[in-house]
Parts: sequence; C-alpha cells; structure tokens
Amino acid sequence: EIAKTYNELSRICFMRSEFDRAVEYINDALALCHETNDQKMIARLQGNLGTILMLKDRWKEAEESLRVSLQANEALNDQINICRSLLSLGNLSCLLRKFDKAEEYLERSLRLILENNFIRELAIYHEYCGSMELTRGKLGIAYHHFEEAIKIGEQIAPKSAIISQAYRLLAELQTEKGEIENALASCEKSLSASKGVGEKLE
Repeated sequence: EIAKTYNELSRICFMRSEFDRAVEYINDALALCHETNDQKMIARLQGNLGTILMLKDRWKEAEESLRVSLQANEALNDQINICRSLLSLGNLSCLLRKFDKAEEYLERSLRLILENNFIRELAIYHEYCGSMELTRGKLGIAYHHFEEAIKIGEQIAPKSAIISQAYRLLAELQTEKGEIENALASCEKSLSASKGVGEKLE
C-alpha cells in the first residue's frame, strides 16, 4: 500500500511536470517492492519510470526501465501491460530515429491490441505511428493515424492526454503543410483537452 501511495504521488508530480520529484517517488516505491518481491508493481513502476525518463531525455536509462518492465510483464503474462511496454519502446525507438526497431515494437503491440480489443491502446498506437511517419516526412500516412487516434479518443475519453497529444501532433503536421488556420484550431483543441486533465507539459 505504501508503494502504491508513492506511485500516486509520482503520478501527481508527473501531471505537474515535476519530473525529478516523480522519479524520487518511483524509486522509493521500487525499493519497497523489491523488498516484498512484488513483481507486478515493479513492472508497473519501471514502465512509469521509463516514461518520465524519456521526457527528461535520459534515453538510455528510459530504455533500460522499459525493457525491465516488458520482461516482468511477459513473465506475468500480463497482456495489456506487455502491450503498453511495447508501445512505449516503439515511441522511444522513434524518438531515437531507430525506425526499424520502432516498427517492430509497434507491430508487436498491434497484434496484442487486435487479439484483445485494447481500444485505448489502439488510439496510442495510431498516435505513435503518426508521430513516426511525421518524423519521416510521410504526411499523408501520419494524417490518417492522427485522425484515427482522435476518433477513438473522442469516443472513449474526449478530455484526455490521448486527445491533447494527437491534436498537438496534428497541428505540427498542419503547420508543416502551411495550413495555419487548421493548425491553430488543432492547438486550441489540444489546449482544451490538456487543461481538462491538468497536464502542464502539453
């Protein structure tokens, strides 16, 4: 229970973009979980840690945490968290411009998504694929992915990080295409969604 409390404190700090404090709380929680050998919680915490370290541009440490999370989830046969670990590793690989590796992780995640009907994760998959294709300059494919992410996000959680991030990325794409008015509208939708979930970073 104490570890869960630390994790919740970390989540609050994350939402406030207080990443150093968020990392401290997760490390405190991990120390407790290692003492009790709570593998499920360790997997969850390592995944959360990897996400925060990505935002701090600590790529190598982030990848290590996400790999540990993936291995622990695989040992537990925790399908949804295996999927989430694969999505995060795919996103990290894209940020590192390792596109072949990113595609491999994202394709593995998609198989689990389709097998298990993971709707929220499908939206995240489209967001990450869109981001990858935007980075590679494939604007048409990226646009399709962002549209799909937004469509799913609007259905399941209209005021969510999925929506704020997808609209922000769509705005980047529209700016690149010179569609300034559309980009402004997308930015406003992103801002509205991020305010709805209290995300300072977005």
